[in-house]
Amino acid sequence: MDLTEQEILIFRNKGFLHLKNIFSEDICTNLLEELKNLKSEDIFKSNFGRHTFMKRSKKNNIKSENFNGLTYLQRADLFCPSIRRIMSLKLLSIGGKLLNRDDCFFADNEIHIRQPNLENIIPSHQDNFYFRFKKPKALTCYVYITNQNRKTGGLGFLEQKINSSIEPHQRSSKIGFSSYVEEKEKLAEQFIYPNTNKGDVIFHHCTTFHRADSNLGNMPSLAASIRIFSSGCMDLSKELHESYINNLNYNRDKYESYSS
Repeated sequence: MDLTEQEILIFRNKGFLHLKNIFSEDICTNLLEELKNLKSEDIFKSNFGRHTFMKRSKKNNIKSENFNGLTYLQRADLFCPSIRRIMSLKLLSIGGKLLNRDDCFFADNEIHIRQPNLENIIPSHQDNFYFRFKKPKALTCYVYITNQNRKTGGLGFLEQKINSSIEPHQRSSKIGFSSYVEEKEKLAEQFIYPNTNKGDVIFHHCTTFHRADSNLGNMPSLAASIRIFSSGCMDLSKELHESYINNLNYNRDKYESYSS
């Protein structure tokens, strides 16, 4: 897929780019069906990455329709083969053009499920605080598997020209997110919350601030989060690494499951 110069400029000046209808409804539907049929026992038995589930309670009715309570899944390709149709040359090519690099590769892939009726905001943060790159040539492709907007937990982005700066992140009490920037969280109303349809993709740079409210809808909202890194920019910042590990250890016990 060819990008226009205007689209590339939007990404560089705003920190994110929304492209519509990149993937077919068929691909999204196949991935949804695989996730509905995925057994929590199989995930628990695996030793690949982290995962989170809703806690079982009278309030939380765990069933296949809400993906057995799943909220977060790393290494999704090991459980859902359909995600490999998303991790395509088309997606990688777009990422490379946006980063202006010819040495890009797929680094990680995750499933994010914003379950309804849970207090589970995503606090304001920059991905490179977690990645810890000295030269932040990386982005996330957020592939929408269901329609989303702010009320259903869709991501919001703070417009800013791409640069390499990372602001100090404080410890977060939010489950699954060890770190956030309090001052940016106070600016939640200034973030842009795009209305997205299944098959859309939002590419955001690893220094772009993003956040999300809880899902106030009646159905889960799903997206595949695909990371694209540049192999020539993999040196880690010792300072960022130490800050991240300190926050992660403080927050580690919260990875087990979401509370209602």
